[in-house]
Amino acid sequence: MSCTNIMVAGTGNALHPYRSQVGVFIEHGGDMFLVDVGCFVPNILARKGVEPYEVDHVIVTHGHTDHYCGLQQLVFLKTFAQKNPKINLYTVPGAMGLLKALVNSVHYSQILETTYHEVVPGSRLSIGSMRINVFEAKHSVEAISVSVHAGDAKIVISGDTAPNEVFREESKGANLAIHEASLTSDQEGSREAQWHTTVASAIRQVSGSDLGVLYHLSPDSEKEARELQNTQGKIIVPDDGVSFKLC
Repeated sequence: MSCTNIMVAGTGNALHPYRSQVGVFIEHGGDMFLVDVGCFVPNILARKGVEPYEVDHVIVTHGHTDHYCGLQQLVFLKTFAQKNPKINLYTVPGAMGLLKALVNSVHYSQILETTYHEVVPGSRLSIGSMRINVFEAKHSVEAISVSVHAGDAKIVISGDTAPNEVFREESKGANLAIHEASLTSDQEGSREAQWHTTVASAIRQVSGSDLGVLYHLSPDSEKEARELQNTQGKIIVPDDGVSFKLC
């Protein structure tokens, strides 16, 4: 039986001074992909022993720059090194033009074999033996969350979203539920809370899973999350590059 390896490569929001923007790496049976690729995610993969150019599937949850700004570096590495010069990109229709423009901006991108896939809630993807179900996120732009089935493992990843019942249902019984926690709990009811999740709400969102992981942290929400980590149980506030193995 193959184990599933998950690395939360990037854990910060767009403006966190000490954390990379978000990205989750999943590998099973030799197949691998990223859900979002923040600016420093390729560096963190390399630091942890994963050659970034080996990744040839990337799902971008929505068209905000902090979720795909590392794609340019990934494309550059593939073309400059001319190693594994192919990539499959999956995103919502409204973000596809952004990804195409970014890929085309890289010198020598014409040697890259790029395949673009539009995904919407209800889409089902296959990467190797892994199955990925796409469902709706609640954000300020068109956005998705994903549920990954790899062998006997189930991993649910929120992307950017306000709390919603669909994620809570998807995460019930999941081995790992990774949810954004951009806001402090005293920001509940704020304008930002229409599109993002507070720490307290994120903990409720992942409560049906075996283990909840909070990411997309601001400095303030990180502080609150770390304080609650020791009292809530089954909650982890990871540093960039923290890995999990599910067998």
